[in-house]
Amino acid sequence: MPAFESGEITLTGGNLNSVRSIDLAGQVLTDFVAENDNTIRFTPTQPIPIGFFNQISVTNTSGTSNFLFLGAFGNHPSILEADSIASSLNPIVLNAHTDREWLVLLFASPSDLPSVLPGIVDLAIGANFARLTTVRTATSGIDGSHTFSIDLPPGFPLPSIVNWQMVTLSGTSAGFPLEVSNPVNMTIF
Repeated sequence: MPAFESGEITLTGGNLNSVRSIDLAGQVLTDFVAENDNTIRFTPTQPIPIGFFNQISVTNTSGTSNFLFLGAFGNHPSILEADSIASSLNPIVLNAHTDREWLVLLFASPSDLPSVLPGIVDLAIGANFARLTTVRTATSGIDGSHTFSIDLPPGFPLPSIVNWQMVTLSGTSAGFPLEVSNPVNMTIF
């Protein structure tokens, strides 16, 4: 399952009607639905670390079950999320969701015309690289996420439309074409 937007998880087994809590990679969850004695459904409350080492167990009045391993994988292509309207009075917040400890390059452009180098990178913004700015670089965390908080420089023209997109690279095996996220169009007042 993807670490970001993993959605609902279904556990099956026996004697699940009496479960009081679920422990998923250190998250103790008490908000779940026991559909019947054999099925529980729940949604994680925070991102799950990427990998196949996430322990999951359930606890009832008799004790805690043996643990199982739940795998979580990175998001490919990467996902960039942000509000479509932002205030210049607050930092601009963009959330990156990629893979575990990947390099994230955040770009901005006033143009929603593409920038393409065939076989290398295919961005939806930047007007053939003429209006493309690298804003920040970062390394995602163990859950594949990173939050960018950007203060606008003094004199930034308002209102403005800014198009955001990121390129993400594996720290161990970068290849071409480079992976790009969805573009995000934002109006800043």
